[in-house]
Amino acid sequence: MFEETMLPIMEFFADGKEHTLSEAYESVALKLGVSEEERRLKVPSGEQRVFNNRVQWAVTYLKQARLIRRVKRAV
Repeated sequence: MFEETMLPIMEFFADGKEHTLSEAYESVALKLGVSEEERRLKVPSGEQRVFNNRVQWAVTYLKQARLIRRVKRAV
């Protein structure tokens, strides 16, 4: 579930530097021990990876809560 990615995302962004969403995927995957095989799994539509989708939802909710902010697209 996306909730389990929230704390690792906030920890990743805590340094105050600008980071890309791709960097966040990598950091969270390493912190949670997500395998490459698990990261390749796609949603039923096949258009997006399940893991990336979970991270994106977590980032969305963290932005809405004003715990993180977007400085530009995908950053």
